[in-house]
Amino acid sequence: MSANIADKVFEKVSEQVPEDVTDAVTEAANDQVQILVSYTWPIEDFLYDWHVRVTWIALSTLFVLWGLCWVIRHVLNANDSEYFDSVQKHPDANAVAAEAGNATATVNAAGVDPAATAAGTTAEPSNAVITRKLQNTPPWLQQTMTRMDRCHDLMRDLLLMLLTVLVINTFARGSTSAAMIIAWIFVIFAIIFMLVETVFKNAIVRLTYTLIFYALSLAILGLAWFYGF
Repeated sequence: MSANIADKVFEKVSEQVPEDVTDAVTEAANDQVQILVSYTWPIEDFLYDWHVRVTWIALSTLFVLWGLCWVIRHVLNANDSEYFDSVQKHPDANAVAAEAGNATATVNAAGVDPAATAAGTTAEPSNAVITRKLQNTPPWLQQTMTRMDRCHDLMRDLLLMLLTVLVINTFARGSTSAAMIIAWIFVIFAIIFMLVETVFKNAIVRLTYTLIFYALSLAILGLAWFYGF
């Protein structure tokens, strides 16, 4: 009985209040409800979303590719910085040997006693070690080492970029489907340009993919701040 009376009172009040005022109050209430829902959305529910799961699968794929480059780089011994620098500067082992010979001749002409120099250290001169390594390394393997080192550096930087923006997007409970699409575009471009780096080295190509990956990362970051927090 009391419920019927309350309904009748509400109907009478609604008839006296203008319709535009009622719509404005309803819209404001809906906005407040949406704000409360957005701020009370647990991060667990965000992580259970299928799009978020597929987004992190994209990052896992990029991690596997980086790990593969890292392992191959160590197998080829391309991680030796001194050795790698010599390969870059002197692709020909004979050039390194000639440089080492010129350095020895310069030291002798300056009146430095080689025996006194050798007495001060027990390690073999680095240029002699590099010379012997390069003489025992075929040219194709030298080029492979150089390319694998470039691929490793590229994949490491891209992994760090994508990890950073995805962590921010996840903690912000930001975008789901859009972030997933951009993340997979990021991975596809990473595979393409990784293959490009193994073929040739070009400054324009590097600038191009740098701008592409930076723009994709900023897009995910912008979505995180727009829809999250």
